[in-house]
Amino acid sequence: EDEALMSLLLSFRTYLTRNKLLADNIRRTYLNFINCLQKITRGDRDVNTLQELIESTSPLVEKSWLLKQIHTTN
Repeated sequence: EDEALMSLLLSFRTYLTRNKLLADNIRRTYLNFINCLQKITRGDRDVNTLQELIESTSPLVEKSWLLKQIHTTN
């Protein structure tokens, strides 16, 4: 499941960077989401560090969902 998620995130990142019709703020919002989700999935940081990262990242969609994932993943 992790490999499938990483593949999907890479595809989505490629789509966001190649699609020039997207507004910059929407692109940045979803790229921030991808970055946070990748860090959660890799598990290379502790819960407090990830929580601080998510709370300080802006703009970011589904902030509350990402925070829930930290606590269910670790």
